[in-house]
Amino acid sequence: MVKNWLRGWIALLLCVLATVTWAAGMQLQVARTQMTLGEALTVTLRAENLGVPLDDLDLTPLRADFDLYTRSIDRQSRRVQGHDDVTETLSMVLYPLRSGRLTLPALHLGGQGSRPVVIEVMAAGGDTPQVQFQLTLMPHQPMTRQVAELVLDIYDDGSLQWAPIRLAPLPGVYLRALAATEKPVERAGVSRMLHRQRWALMPLRPGKVTIQFGMADALKFGNRLRYAMPGLTLDALPAPAYLPVSVPIGRLSATARVPSGSLPLNQPRNWVIQVHGKGLSADSLMRLLPALPDSRALHFYPAQIRLLPGSTHTLEQVWQISTPFVPLQAGTLRLPERVLTYFDPATGRLEAQVLRPASIEVVNPLWGKLARAGLLMLALVLSLLLLLWGVRRLRRWRRRRASLRAIQSALDVVGLKQAVLNFDWGDGRLPARHLPGWQQLCHSRLNDCAALSVLIARLDAACYGRSDESVTTLRPLLWQALAALKA
Repeated sequence: MVKNWLRGWIALLLCVLATVTWAAGMQLQVARTQMTLGEALTVTLRAENLGVPLDDLDLTPLRADFDLYTRSIDRQSRRVQGHDDVTETLSMVLYPLRSGRLTLPALHLGGQGSRPVVIEVMAAGGDTPQVQFQLTLMPHQPMTRQVAELVLDIYDDGSLQWAPIRLAPLPGVYLRALAATEKPVERAGVSRMLHRQRWALMPLRPGKVTIQFGMADALKFGNRLRYAMPGLTLDALPAPAYLPVSVPIGRLSATARVPSGSLPLNQPRNWVIQVHGKGLSADSLMRLLPALPDSRALHFYPAQIRLLPGSTHTLEQVWQISTPFVPLQAGTLRLPERVLTYFDPATGRLEAQVLRPASIEVVNPLWGKLARAGLLMLALVLSLLLLLWGVRRLRRWRRRRASLRAIQSALDVVGLKQAVLNFDWGDGRLPARHLPGWQQLCHSRLNDCAALSVLIARLDAACYGRSDESVTTLRPLLWQALAALKA
């Protein structure tokens, strides 16, 4: 009886073990087995009664051919015949890293495993265009502290909107993002859109550094596409051991601008230098161009160094160095030479950019003020003399006009005779009591008065009854003759 009871329990235990073994397992499902590079692949892994959580599943084998974009786990549990039936579902969104025949490898956990799945990935197809990447570094093997240009070119058909690509910090490398550009180009006889992103890259120590980009995100009609970008290994050469740290590696150019014209004594002015180069900083420029010593003729203040805004996102930057100075002596002065030393990798030698500014003229503002005051006084005197001359001319003209009006208003020959004797030439009357004497005095003052002499003789004859001339005929003739003389 005991043996029968033991046999029953053993049979029941075997049935339970068979049931558990049959229920446990993993099943991998994919939404499709053919796709285009850049598109998302949805993968579902279903596990039942593994005995270990699905979170412990090692997904490293997937990363050989796919980028794991998102993952989520759903867990469901129910009681069946006194046992817990646990179902876990792992949902993943993957993006292929390249085109071709890729394999989703078998995944194993808790003694169970899934079967591998083959995925055919095409370079382009349907609404997804072909995308090509090209990564270049110029120069391809820079020296330490030499600026190189890292260029990432993306070619597509122009229908994609690319998210900004950010390069993670690299150990021992200084990175600076440059301006991105887009333009249509022709590649292998096909019209393409070129999306170019650039970085200024400066190795800070010699050796190899791997530059690895992540995934590039793009949108097409709201649909997200992701592409794996190429990488590059940088092998930086050591800089010459004799080269000081303050000396930049790469060609420099500089221009100086000195204030033009005459500079006033003891008044500050700016001496501006613009430096064009790569990999420069305010600290390096301060070491290249140290503070200038004072002299008896010039006093210098500390320089102000700033990066011009337009060159923030360009490979070659423009720095402006403003050095205030005060001229202490009048005369012709020359600012000191400025030397910018740099190492030229093309020639392998130290080179220098020498700035020889032109001479400046310094004037004492006191002498200028005195000269201006003298000119002002001279102008005032000339204005006063001109005013007096004008007043005198006006008075002479008014006296002459009054004498002419007296001649014109004479009522008889006697009154006309008196008006002629009282005629004021502008500088006074002629001292004569009779017409012959007045006529003689006129000859001493006037060069040509023959016509007036005839008129005076006719007026004198009319006054003493030697002719029948009347005031009506003589008055207008005398008025015109006297008005014409010294008009």
